[in-house]
Amino acid sequence: MLDSMATTKPTKRPTAKPATLAEIGREAAKAAQRKALLAELKRQDWNLTATAETLGVASVSNLLRSVVALALEAEYEAAPGAGKIVRGPKT
Repeated sequence: MLDSMATTKPTKRPTAKPATLAEIGREAAKAAQRKALLAELKRQDWNLTATAETLGVASVSNLLRSVVALALEAEYEAAPGAGKIVRGPKT
């Protein structure tokens, strides 16, 4: 009985390729940018112009590119319907 157990090789589990330090850094930076952008959008009541100015983004179109790149489209699309956007008086 022990002989049959000794001759069987343990099965290897497939392991994922370990992430490189650069990959870990990119993912951490992306997560931090996403968190910061979402927090600022909420703080500015989803005012894109104010958010772009506060974060030092050159234009609203660049800010929208960041919203897409950081996978915040769902939050952005849901904001008006959820009453998260506060409209100011028209001037």
